[in-house]
Amino acid sequence: MKMNRGVRSRLSPDSRIKEFCRFPCQHSRPAERLQSESAKTHLGGEVGMFWTHLKMAFRILRKQRLSAVISILGLSIGLAFFALLVAYVRDELTFDRFHAKADRTYILTNEFRDRFLGASHHFVAEMLEADYPEVKPGSTVRYAMHSQTVRLADTLVVKDFAFSDSGFFGMFSFGLIAGNPALALASPHNVVITAPAARALGLDPNPLGRALSIRIGERYQDFVVSGIIGDIPENSSLRFDGILPFSQVFDAFQIDVNNNDLVTLPMFSTTFLDLPDPATAASLRAKLPALNDRLYGAMWKRIKMDPPKRGFDLLKLPDYHLGDVDVMAFVSRSRPAFSWTLSGIALLILILACFNSLNLSLAQNSARLKEVGVRKVIGARRGQLVGQLLTESFLSGLVALILGLVAAALLVSSFNGLTGKRLSQG
Repeated sequence: MKMNRGVRSRLSPDSRIKEFCRFPCQHSRPAERLQSESAKTHLGGEVGMFWTHLKMAFRILRKQRLSAVISILGLSIGLAFFALLVAYVRDELTFDRFHAKADRTYILTNEFRDRFLGASHHFVAEMLEADYPEVKPGSTVRYAMHSQTVRLADTLVVKDFAFSDSGFFGMFSFGLIAGNPALALASPHNVVITAPAARALGLDPNPLGRALSIRIGERYQDFVVSGIIGDIPENSSLRFDGILPFSQVFDAFQIDVNNNDLVTLPMFSTTFLDLPDPATAASLRAKLPALNDRLYGAMWKRIKMDPPKRGFDLLKLPDYHLGDVDVMAFVSRSRPAFSWTLSGIALLILILACFNSLNLSLAQNSARLKEVGVRKVIGARRGQLVGQLLTESFLSGLVALILGLVAAALLVSSFNGLTGKRLSQG
């Protein structure tokens, strides 16, 4: 319903306000349309200005090729080495942390002549489960490494095999792509192999159930493939081509299982413990000196040597690779100082590359003062000039970043050969 303009003019001011409130939409719509169109125009202007700046940046970089190439090339080289060093340090700092139970998995260490060994006698795990409430049944896993010969027809291939208990896959996150983790090592004649080892041995794509002849001690035995492990992460301290049941380790090492002489019985296996929380670990750690004295007190007196100061101790699995305690175990360790030094070098390289690029950019922009002055005279605003310079810097940085990442991907193989790492191009 609309009111005639003549009638509306004869209304009192109060009546006009009431009439305006009755038909608010008719009066507000033009203002709303104006605001909407203004916003669209502003947005379109911003986008248009960005594209204008981008086109001009391309033209300027093309015009000043030499300085642009020097700046971009220097920054890209710095970014490439920065990326490689960061990848190295990241790999070091994340060692063994891919396991779901990494923070609750401990290595039982043993002190010997002021050194800590990541090895203990094979029966210690059973004693811990039987006599200490902190260690639940089935929460220990023994682990030993030995090279074994695999016979394939007329071909003999030597592979590195681990010997471990059936709870191995419950403690460590090495995913099986085929087979049952709970039953993979349940039988003494089962064997689990990695996918790369299966390919190297020329086995079928799915060799589950395939028989392998493996030399254990002085004779070959037939084992059934009960599981296939995918690729082992590169940042893993546990590396192997296959896993055999721990019951086979005595024949493989030619050790008399009935030998009770602790002087001649070697410590050949690492004992891992699954402890639910730090309080449980602290409680068990406090009891370990008594266990050490109980087991080895008479032995130290017999061989007339002073007993170790600490004896048994616990070390978290993630702390093994870069920990402060020097432990000799299954694989070589790294030093924390080396990783922090590389981190500092990487940061220094990045700062120098950015500083060099900034200096070149300032020298280039100082030569364009005349251009800036002319543009201000013809009406260019300060924000437009700053936006243009920032767009040029953004474009140069983006090109340098892309080239740096490509260079890092191309150099990663050489970097691996230099450092002994296995970093991937991804």
